[in-house]
Amino acid sequence: MGNESILVSVFPLAFTVVDHFTTLPLPTMGLFYVPKVDEHFVGSLAVIPLQLLGYYVSVAKGLDVDKPRNLAKSVTVE
Repeated sequence: MGNESILVSVFPLAFTVVDHFTTLPLPTMGLFYVPKVDEHFVGSLAVIPLQLLGYYVSVAKGLDVDKPRNLAKSVTVE
């Protein structure tokens, strides 16, 4: 993966994670800046703004972020 840009589509919106400020060839609604680091850590740093994006999209849609649907199918409580 390296330090190149990663395009993520969220419904009709497009968000890009980049390691430097640049002009983008594709029209995007949002731009997340991730500092340039060793290629082994890029994925770990890029996932943080995308998780925040998922959180804010869920809140904007009125979904309960503390009780996601179908959680009982993957997690059992004893």
